Amino acid sequence: MYDDSTGVNEKNLRSIQKIANMGFWTIDLAAGGVYATPEAKKIYGIQKDKIEYDDIKSIPLPEYRKMMDEALSLLVSGDEPYDIEFKIRRADDGEIRDIHSIAEYDPVEKLVSGVFQDVTEQKQMELRLVATEERFKSLFDNSTSGIMYMANDGSILEVNRRMLNLLGSPSADTTRQFNVLAFPLLVEVGFSADFRQVLELRKDIANSIFYKSAWGTEHYLEYHLAPIIRDGIISGVIGTFEEVTARVHAEERINSLLKEKDIILREVHHRIKNNMASIEGLLRIQADSSSDERVGMELKDAVSRLGSMRVLYEKLYESEEFLETSSKAYLSKLIDDIADVFPECGEVCIEKKIDDFSIPTKLSFSLGIIINELFTNALKYAFTDAASERLIRITAVKTGRTVNICVRDNGIGFPEINEHQREGFGLQLINMLSEQIGGSVGFHNDGGAVCEIIFDV
Repeated sequence: MYDDSTGVNEKNLRSIQKIANMGFWTIDLAAGGVYATPEAKKIYGIQKDKIEYDDIKSIPLPEYRKMMDEALSLLVSGDEPYDIEFKIRRADDGEIRDIHSIAEYDPVEKLVSGVFQDVTEQKQMELRLVATEERFKSLFDNSTSGIMYMANDGSILEVNRRMLNLLGSPSADTTRQFNVLAFPLLVEVGFSADFRQVLELRKDIANSIFYKSAWGTEHYLEYHLAPIIRDGIISGVIGTFEEVTARVHAEERINSLLKEKDIILREVHHRIKNNMASIEGLLRIQADSSSDERVGMELKDAVSRLGSMRVLYEKLYESEEFLETSSKAYLSKLIDDIADVFPECGEVCIEKKIDDFSIPTKLSFSLGIIINELFTNALKYAFTDAASERLIRITAVKTGRTVNICVRDNGIGFPEINEHQREGFGLQLINMLSEQIGGSVGFHNDGGAVCEIIFDV
């Protein structure tokens, strides 16, 4: 058999039926005979060469038989076209299959001719798709985050219940009347600009806003906008929204408490600094009025030690940070204040080369007293009356985590330290405080006395 008008022969027709999983059939209503293509028989699971109308009628599930008879009757009467779906129990293996069938009637020949197709896979796919859509809809509607789906022109297509709650909106239909690119409240807080950026840059954008909706609700919201890209084309924008009002209020409360704490700490440091300055002043007066030179020097040592602690409190009071202090600001001021205690210091050239790095406050007290001891010792003992050039150089360098502070002079250098000197208060204090900061102190002569303090921060 060959159809010149279509170029399709019987072999090609059978291939088409196999590919489409369909078969052709004809029922002779007058004689009761049935013709079915091999593909049609295979779909029904029929093995016989010759089949009768009753064979065909027995294969559909009983619950569909009445519907099929009525559809055939309406086709023959000319009232309705024949286009139905039903289930069969395949004759050879008993498997249930979904069938879609269409037919036409020739009233002259009294023949019903049609085609049916096995659509079981399509039906299963549709069911899976429906189940997926239902799961998605359930997740969408019951999400604890607000979700809004928007078209490229800014129109709102879908909103979930949580989003309506955040907006204070009475319904989804009411919300869909707004456009996110034109709605003044969204334009004002920058949401509209972010929406445009998502479309222009084709990337996600996250931000936070304080939003007072048209229905009077007020919220701090965090949102994440993402483009929906299909085949390289942006088909819309999805937005998720979280209410962070409680968190923002908590952060504001914490910040308020931190500011109060900051004020209290500053007041404490200020009072301590003032009290130290008063004690320092009294000791200065006592030192200057003492007739015993040895007592006067001891009092001056006490003044300089107290001054090192006062300088730290002064820097803490001025600083924004109480856990750390600047090495440059702290050590430079400390050295200047110690020098003021000794009038004879005017004849000494003091060079400072101090890198600016952070020193933990817990180390600053000990470090200040160590430098005070070393610097005052250099002022008091490094130079003889005959010295023409008097120089003390103080350096502080940080390499990695290691800090190296060096106090060097061009005086007579260190004498050999005997046991009596090792037990002196100053040297004991230096060694003890060095251990406290986890560091070490070394003494040697190199054109004068050199002392190095090494510790990690």
